[in-house]
Amino acid sequence: MKKINIVLLCVFLIACGESEQNTLTAEELQIEVPREIDWDDLIPEAYSSEVLMEKYEEQTAQLEDNDPKIEIIYQQFMEEMNNAPLNAKINQQWIKLPGFIAPLNRKNGKIIEFLFVPYFGACIHVPPPPINQTILVTTADGYGIEPDNVFAPIWVSGQIHLVGKKTDIGEAGYSIKEAIIEAYTEELML
Repeated sequence: MKKINIVLLCVFLIACGESEQNTLTAEELQIEVPREIDWDDLIPEAYSSEVLMEKYEEQTAQLEDNDPKIEIIYQQFMEEMNNAPLNAKINQQWIKLPGFIAPLNRKNGKIIEFLFVPYFGACIHVPPPPINQTILVTTADGYGIEPDNVFAPIWVSGQIHLVGKKTDIGEAGYSIKEAIIEAYTEELML
């Protein structure tokens, strides 16, 4: 994302430089650089998923594995997970976050829409992450993911929104459209 904006800025500056009357304001020179965050930043400060887990662990600890009450408790747990609060403080911020994908849609052989999650296999394991730990991502043109790279961690950069969606494999509380995708490497960690 930073590279695209810098290239566009250079082209703009060259075009503006041809006329002595063109000058840029301070606002026009600002480039939106995504802020690197971690998954805990998606959770509101007052919320703790550990408390929720402990609550249900206590209820199931006294039951046998085949007890029908376990299914009812699991459904209650999933209902609470799917209603986990979102962090309104990050709405519409430009962010950069590392994680893993659960593919949803492809175009021209590349994955262009996916659920973005904090750990590998999150949407195929039970239970899936809560909605405040799942982002629906649509890639920018030219940033689709090759199917061979589906298991590799990636960086996602873009503007995050508190608008999610329920999919066949999980529910997302957040979304990023026009996301820029980069391979996750240690050199990119700051």
